Amino acid sequence: MTYLIDQTKFQMLNKLSSPFREWNAKGSVEQIKYFDWAEYKVAGFFNYLKLLCLLGDDHLFYFYAPKPDPVNYFFFHFQKYPLIEFDITYSEEDFSNALCKDPGDSPADALMYRADEIIIFPESLNWYIYGEYDIELAKLVSKVGFPPNSLFPHDFISEKEAKRLIALKDNEN
Repeated sequence: MTYLIDQTKFQMLNKLSSPFREWNAKGSVEQIKYFDWAEYKVAGFFNYLKLLCLLGDDHLFYFYAPKPDPVNYFFFHFQKYPLIEFDITYSEEDFSNALCKDPGDSPADALMYRADEIIIFPESLNWYIYGEYDIELAKLVSKVGFPPNSLFPHDFISEKEAKRLIALKDNEN
């Protein structure tokens, strides 16, 4: 579990995940839950991701930071991409350590500290998470349902509050 260096795989995964970078995109069979953007940094989040994977019959997922620029910034400076593959057999400590891993002579650029946007998704695309630091919001979109709310580390954010935060961002642009 390390940063991706394969350009072909990166391009494929970047293309696969690019539609997720929209707040208002939603298919007819998908369900959405909103939560605090920084939730991926707290204990219990990795275990929730593992449960999502099991619901979708997935055994691995990707953590990707498309902002700052993955090519012109991250690859330019570190010769690797801000994308890490996780197997559900890994531990929560493995998850945290990988996100805190120095990409190369710059500990402050580790994904745990420098990701301004995140996308977490399995190859099946049965679910995904998109989050933005700017509005401190993330959404979980799923075609396979959700694990029980009681297993999520904190409370989910109401749709009304999420839409208010999204509208504030839209008004800035």
